[in-house]
Amino acid sequence: MRTIERLSREQAQRFMPKLIDLLQDALQGGASMGFIAPLSTAAAEEYWIKALQEVAGGQRILIVSKESNSITGSVQLALADMQNGLHRAKHREVVSPHAISKSRDCAGVAKRS
Repeated sequence: MRTIERLSREQAQRFMPKLIDLLQDALQGGASMGFIAPLSTAAAEEYWIKALQEVAGGQRILIVSKESNSITGSVQLALADMQNGLHRAKHREVVSPHAISKSRDCAGVAKRS
């Protein structure tokens, strides 16, 4: 069964290897996310460490799609920090090509929520 969950930094750190795989898989599948494929494991880990620091600091929200306790996709919301934009956020997506091929796009689910 697929679930959608918001994760804290501590919760996400338990899934770090899967988050790294997810990012690498998305790039290998043709996603354009500011990286050049193939992405090294060290570079993917560095990306997630920085992203999770922002989650812990309240600047970013991490939402994941999980199936059988495995992460199948993620959406990140980068929260605005300017006073006139506190009601806004920019989304960043990391979606597994496998999830896309099965029409299980976490981003689409999160946008409808």
